[in-house]
Amino acid sequence: LADVELKQVEGLLGFEYDATSDREYHYFCFVYKASDAFWLLQFATVKSVADEHRADIIEYAKTVEFDK
Repeated sequence: LADVELKQVEGLLGFEYDATSDREYHYFCFVYKASDAFWLLQFATVKSVADEHRADIIEYAKTVEFDK
């Protein structure tokens, strides 16, 4: 992941990257800081439809909450 760029998107801190196994996938990764830990949450989709799902994934990522 040497070429990923950390970005702020709608108040979220994250990065994106592509990877291939049996198919090409696109990963959306978001970093969260809780009171006692840091968390990394990843969403993955087939690369060919990643742009179609981008807005929904960002909305899902904005709903993440941490309880003590």
